[in-house]
Amino acid sequence: MSNLPWFWIGLGALVVVSVAVNLWLNQRAAKATPLCQHCDSKRVKEIKRDIVQSRTIEFNAGGMSGGGDVRLQFDYDLTYSCEDCDRKMVIRLTETQ
Repeated sequence: MSNLPWFWIGLGALVVVSVAVNLWLNQRAAKATPLCQHCDSKRVKEIKRDIVQSRTIEFNAGGMSGGGDVRLQFDYDLTYSCEDCDRKMVIRLTETQ
């Protein structure tokens, strides 16, 4: 009976650590920057973001009526500047909101 509280404490600590690791990995993936296409440097900086196109997308919920979801999707042209070779590159990004 005396080991039961330690079980719950250990389980709670495991949940807290797993949530923290998941949040850290999601934040790290969201901030990923590309490599320079000319010199493969990681020292690139976003200098401009232009909206090229926007459109609506409808997701169907298994073909049932009334269950659809409408989202807005943007196409961006991201302009990056490399701090090592001073060249610029443009990458197209699609983002759904």
